[in-house]
Amino acid sequence: MRAEIIKLWPDENTVQSIDAILRDNWLLDLQPDIELIGARHPEMQEVICRYDEAHERAVQKAGRSGKIDEREMFRLLAHPGLFAFAAAARRHYILDGVALAIGVLKHFALGGPVLDVGCHIGVSTNIFGRLTANKIVGLDPVGAAIDSARKLSADLPNVEFVRGMLPWRSATQFDLVFCQDVLHHVGQSNHPGIIASLGDLVKEGGVLILSADDVIDQDWLKRNNPVLQKAQLGYFDSDVLGGFGGNPAKFQAATAVLLRKGDTTAIPMDVASISAREWETHFKDFANTPGRSAREKTQAFERATRRTSEH
Repeated sequence: MRAEIIKLWPDENTVQSIDAILRDNWLLDLQPDIELIGARHPEMQEVICRYDEAHERAVQKAGRSGKIDEREMFRLLAHPGLFAFAAAARRHYILDGVALAIGVLKHFALGGPVLDVGCHIGVSTNIFGRLTANKIVGLDPVGAAIDSARKLSADLPNVEFVRGMLPWRSATQFDLVFCQDVLHHVGQSNHPGIIASLGDLVKEGGVLILSADDVIDQDWLKRNNPVLQKAQLGYFDSDVLGGFGGNPAKFQAATAVLLRKGDTTAIPMDVASISAREWETHFKDFANTPGRSAREKTQAFERATRRTSEH
């Protein structure tokens, strides 16, 4: 089952297409282009003020616990201009997550439906719909985000959005379930139920891409590897997403594990080091190449460039 990791990533043209869609359609770049975002969304100043006020209220309400209720922030972030402003810091993760998912679809010839869990306004869902022929479903609990997602992807007949959250039941099983940056928004006591639901949603032989800080925590692995095994979600590989990004920009990476439905192989306890195995040997040299564009300093671009040079 395990393939050479580079083969799980897409070609250079696909990565460049993802980059262009993020930049041109969603205004997501290394740094938010305030002038361009403001020109497309003249009401931005008012929206940013509302967001700042909501964040301040949430922090005050959290008090000493530090646990912020994110619901109002996510509702306000359904505005595409505010999303472009706020999500620029995570552009490298978004680009790499989408690229890996499309690469997996192509490598394993998965032509069936795809589920994008926690899609919010549908950036990843939209790109999947533009660059693949698969049926794509975006799932998110925030009504305002789903409303925006439907408007922003109305031109894509292979894309639909559903308001809902995990655990979620569906008559459809999916060839690929993409779950990036979701688990840490949900209490860990809920993770077993979420994992069971993901297992139900992935078709036999299908793939779950799960990216979250939790998957490298050994206590989490001890608790949840048995849950994954019961759900018939078996580990077959992992890699890191990211590169140069954030605000201020620096080198950052997050682990993504690849799980196949119908297997029971546990996620290795040293999955963090396995995932980062090519960071030192390939990515650093790529990122430090003179003249390398800062926007291209991500795993997806490194993998694609190396694939091109090897052929």
